[in-house]
Amino acid sequence: MSYETTVRPEWIDYNGHMTDAAYAVLCAEASEAFLAAVDLSADYQAATGRTTYTVESHIYYLREAVEGDVVTVETVIVDSDSKRLRLGHTLRTASGEIARAELLYLHVNQRTGRVEPFPEDRQRRLTKIATSSDEHAGLAARVVHDQVGHLDAVDPGLPQRTTPPPVAPAEHPTRQP
Repeated sequence: MSYETTVRPEWIDYNGHMTDAAYAVLCAEASEAFLAAVDLSADYQAATGRTTYTVESHIYYLREAVEGDVVTVETVIVDSDSKRLRLGHTLRTASGEIARAELLYLHVNQRTGRVEPFPEDRQRRLTKIATSSDEHAGLAARVVHDQVGHLDAVDPGLPQRTTPPPVAPAEHPTRQP
């Protein structure tokens, strides 16, 4: 599923490119479009008292975007089960891929405050989308990162890291044991 928008002036920082928070806004807008398409949107929440909560998100910034750029966000289901939905987003402009993101959602009954299973019809719909094509599976695999979260290990075609990898907490030069 695709979502498209234009980089807005209020998303531009003092460096002249899209601020990091705007990437999160784009992911939220793309997620909402996806959730609406699978009948898990605001209308679903109003009718059932159930909704999805974002409980985890990871954004990998790959390239800059500037005001006026058209951004297309491709959304795939990376994984789902009876209570969880993990979406992957790939953000692109005319200059190429600018970011990837993963978001984990839980299905919550707002009346009880508890996580509970998606209704069977919604779960069937999610499963059907996730298994609908080899193309979907390929896109889902591209947004999944390795255990350390370094995308260059997943896709050698991405720009290579120019800074050293993060230092493990025990090895951090400013931390005392």
